[in-house]
Amino acid sequence: MSAFFLIISLLLPSFFILFFFNRMVGATDPLQADPGSIRGAYCISIGRNIIHASDSFESAEHEIGLWFNPKEVINWKSKYHSFYFHFDFCFNSIQFGY
Repeated sequence: MSAFFLIISLLLPSFFILFFFNRMVGATDPLQADPGSIRGAYCISIGRNIIHASDSFESAEHEIGLWFNPKEVINWKSKYHSFYFHFDFCFNSIQFGY
């Protein structure tokens, strides 16, 4: 029996995105994840996880190095980049209670 798995990789380099994406993903333990989060809705155990998100820039840099060759990482910006990310500077000094 063979299985097909679709793997989508996103490298999202922003504090703003890191915070909100991790909220959308939910806590590592599905039993502690918010009901509307991906892990809260679709995961059943810590070991059988369907999504991964780094908890900090430092761990993201380490994990990116484990899975990606530098030539595989593309630095692409949409023409709407400045519209979406001009609020980044506001969040750098705010404590979110993590």
